Amino acid sequence: MKQAKRSLLGFLTFLVLGVVACASAPSAKGKEAARQAEGLYRLAQVDFNQGKNQEAIAHAKKSLNLDPKNAQVHSFLGIVYLYLSDYQNAEKSLQEAVKVNPYLTDARNTLGAVYMKTGRSSEAQNLFLECLKDQTYPYPEKVLYNLGTLQLEEKRASEAVETFRRAVAANPKYVKGYYGLGQALLLSGRRSEARTSFEKVIALDPASPEAGKAREALGQSVGATKG
Repeated sequence: MKQAKRSLLGFLTFLVLGVVACASAPSAKGKEAARQAEGLYRLAQVDFNQGKNQEAIAHAKKSLNLDPKNAQVHSFLGIVYLYLSDYQNAEKSLQEAVKVNPYLTDARNTLGAVYMKTGRSSEAQNLFLECLKDQTYPYPEKVLYNLGTLQLEEKRASEAVETFRRAVAANPKYVKGYYGLGQALLLSGRRSEARTSFEKVIALDPASPEAGKAREALGQSVGATKG
């Protein structure tokens, strides 16, 4: 009887160990896939920073094949497509990012930019305002810049001035915010204040694209003032 119990116990132990082994195998494979996906994502980021946009897209897609629920990679892919003015694919990628993680404010902000680029101003503004409700988002100046740009494009100068002021208040070193503020002030006819904003852009980052545009705006502003 005791021998039978020992045999049964041994058999059950064998079954349990077998189940654990089977369960751990997929887990190990999952971890390896996640590691590879992360590596491909980092490679895609390097590609994009080096201007290798198609390579960035290819590596991001490979990453998503291994880890399709990574909202950050979907969002990154949307940014690359937006940079390339491929608004259809940008929107698709960003919507997927938001679907996977509805709290990913970066993706929602960029999706708003896509709406703005494709003439859906009302949808864009609503999305930007929703993003600004996220008190945990560390870069509100980015959302405010997009909102201010939308207001500027619609010639809502006074609103744009206020929005860009909020952007540079959130980040006093935000070059794009000061450039947008200068543009909004120019549209409002406040040339002296606009000049101060453009000079701030140049002082903060003389080599930036915004600094080049600020110098051009200053030249035009001075010419208009003299004329």
